[in-house]
Amino acid sequence: IDRWDHALHDAPCWFRIDDTDDKGNRKAPIAVYKLTDPKGLFEFSVTRTAVEGELEVQPSAESEKVQRRKEKFDVLVGGLDPVTTDNGLRARLNNLGYYAGLIEGFDDREQLRWALEEFQFDHGIKPQNGDLVDDKNLAKIAATRKKLVEVHGDKEPV
Repeated sequence: IDRWDHALHDAPCWFRIDDTDDKGNRKAPIAVYKLTDPKGLFEFSVTRTAVEGELEVQPSAESEKVQRRKEKFDVLVGGLDPVTTDNGLRARLNNLGYYAGLIEGFDDREQLRWALEEFQFDHGIKPQNGDLVDDKNLAKIAATRKKLVEVHGDKEPV
């Protein structure tokens, strides 16, 4: 989206991502050239060891009519909240395709609970069927967090 809130569809983009190996040593940067889709979105999968990058969006042929200029954005990869927080749970569930609600702002506990129950079902954990903070569900939530860290590929323990 540009500064006038218009989607930049079919805009040429360069995406450079800095990556590391499993020991944290920097590898050569990866650069990808791609056009935004009709909704103005740019999607690219990165490795779990990616650190940061830069997205450069150039004006498309249509946007040149209003003389838009090239835009650059810094991209930080990672930086998830701990899995022991609701935001940490939401971020990981969203990354894995279980829509758990917004990460910041509106707190939708019901959506988070539904996403957790879907994840639990898909990974052989009996769903908690109730409030996340209910004492009878603590063991299931702990098992879910552990499995979520494993499936998500996090390096840090629960």
